[in-house]
Amino acid sequence: APPPMPGDADSLYAPVDSFLKVGQAFTGTQNVNNSPTRDRDAWRVNVRIQGLDLERGTLCGSMEALDVPKAESPVVTFWEGEIIDAVNFSFRTARWDASKSTDLRHWSKFHAFSARLRDAAFHPAPPEHPAAGGSAGGAGTGTGTGTGTG
Repeated sequence: APPPMPGDADSLYAPVDSFLKVGQAFTGTQNVNNSPTRDRDAWRVNVRIQGLDLERGTLCGSMEALDVPKAESPVVTFWEGEIIDAVNFSFRTARWDASKSTDLRHWSKFHAFSARLRDAAFHPAPPEHPAAGGSAGGAGTGTGTGTGTG
């Protein structure tokens, strides 16, 4: 059996609704690699949750990127996301032409998920939600670190 998900009675994690709230703000760093021949850029970011639907497993908000090369002012984007809760969404996207191996390769980049992936938490994706989906605008791929306030 896979290890417990955040919010499960046996989980070591806090329930999702204890740290995801409308108005919640996070600050951190977005590490971006735009090409195989270029060094990574690191941008300071401020992220704010503007919408949250725990029943559907979705959220949205804005991200303000600071210190973006060639940008004269901060870059603000809107994003929509899915909460991996093993009810609405899992690590398996089954969208965007992503194969199981593509998803596994992507999620394996995040050390916090490695045990879940190794312990068979790679369940098939649930049916598509009409209002769900999407991702933040922008180029390149990224990983981030940060802290939250609220």
